[in-house]
Amino acid sequence: MERFFNDYGTTLAGGITNTQATLVVASGSNFPGSGNFRIRIENELLLVTAVSGTTWTVTRGVESSQAVAHLDGMAVNHIVTAGGLAQILAENGGTTTITWMGAWAVGTGYALNDAVSYNGSSYISLQNSNTGNEPDTSPTYWTLLAAASTPTDSSIVVTDNTSNNVSTSAHGFAPKLPNEATKYLDGTGVYSVPTSPQPYDLVASYVGTPTIGATVFILTFTRTVTFAANFSGSYGTVGTNPSSTVGYTVKKNGTTIGTISISPFGLFTFATTGGTSQSVAAGDRLTIIAPNPNDATLADIGITLAGTR
Repeated sequence: MERFFNDYGTTLAGGITNTQATLVVASGSNFPGSGNFRIRIENELLLVTAVSGTTWTVTRGVESSQAVAHLDGMAVNHIVTAGGLAQILAENGGTTTITWMGAWAVGTGYALNDAVSYNGSSYISLQNSNTGNEPDTSPTYWTLLAAASTPTDSSIVVTDNTSNNVSTSAHGFAPKLPNEATKYLDGTGVYSVPTSPQPYDLVASYVGTPTIGATVFILTFTRTVTFAANFSGSYGTVGTNPSSTVGYTVKKNGTTIGTISISPFGLFTFATTGGTSQSVAAGDRLTIIAPNPNDATLADIGITLAGTR
């Protein structure tokens, strides 16, 4: 006999293969105490044919769904299906016809076995001339077919509130720990304090050969950035090497804070004023100035200054 309870949910207490005919659930409370009833795990529909506590015997992939493997902790939901309703009709000799009427309307008169939806649940009328009786508060006129519910979702699980770890299955759904302004979810599924300071690369380029003393790059900063002594970690390339060593000047608000030298072999040498680190603040203007005199063969310059913020 096909059995229906309200749309309850639990989770798998252990993974199952695509051919396994028994499964164990975390809780069997509020589910039918015996078969037959239908459940859904992910996109697979299963018919539970026998119940022994939390161990259920199942028929896999019913109603044209596909039997697949499911991981431990996946949601298990009790549902009403077309196959279940068809089974009820068969068990009653096919004499009971349920007519789906759509959403319940206060002014519509419903007949015996008319079915409606109301606030996410579905109900069957128990008598004719059923008008103006709200399905969820009129048990004399309506009986519940399928209750609305929020499916059990085990995909996001906080496993350790003390260390602020979450399961790796969270997949970045919680980028920042609630009520915590400094910890973010990293790629391993662990909340951690971001590494400080953070990299900040300043990229400058000039196509062709700059004119004598030309300003080849201008940037106005929106945040504080620090460059290590002698612009450590910075790189540069050229399309055509100069015929002799040339030097570019790096300025902050018009004051020199460093130089960039390029050899005839295309090698870059970076230097900061006094060989010390240099910082810029929000609103500061940084420029890179071509040499005077300039080398007529040097062309297509690319520079990346490595900083932190």
